[in-house]
Amino acid sequence: MECDVITPATQIQGAKRVVKAVLGTALMFIADSEKDSKFEHLITLGYIDEWQTYLNNGIIARTKIRIEEVL
Repeated sequence: MECDVITPATQIQGAKRVVKAVLGTALMFIADSEKDSKFEHLITLGYIDEWQTYLNNGIIARTKIRIEEVL
């Protein structure tokens, strides 16, 4: 599964530290259907396979995240 994550630019370094700390750990991912996510009631269990920030304009940072699903 691949999706985009929007983070306030001031918090992207903290987000990167959290991702680095949880690599190799099974996580539960929940899409928020109320926040323009194109997903409705999505819950999946998996591992973060790839994390890449591709836009940081000083206000928001857009990151592509690839999740390897367990189930």
